[in-house]
Amino acid sequence: MSRGLSELQKNILQMAYTTQDSILARDVLAEVYGFPATVTNIKDKRQGALVFSRKAIGERRYQSASVSVAKAFNRLAARGLAHREYNEGITLTKEGVDVAKKNAF
Repeated sequence: MSRGLSELQKNILQMAYTTQDSILARDVLAEVYGFPATVTNIKDKRQGALVFSRKAIGERRYQSASVSVAKAFNRLAARGLAHREYNEGITLTKEGVDVAKKNAF
């Protein structure tokens, strides 16, 4: 028996749905975990880099959050709700879009 979506997975689905059906790990780290970031190349947010200060966040906290986001991305992909773009993020599948629409978490 499979369990339902975690709160992190629900947040990721909604974030991706509201941002043209895709989301990057860095955006989840900034939005969900509230990590302060510096944006470089602000002409194009998707192409620009968000730089996190691991010293300000704490190395252990940063690594823990990064692993949690990567696992959530992988689990959404395993459920068929997203395509995983390694070292990038996810893009929702049609099924993922339908789940996000149906369940306004």
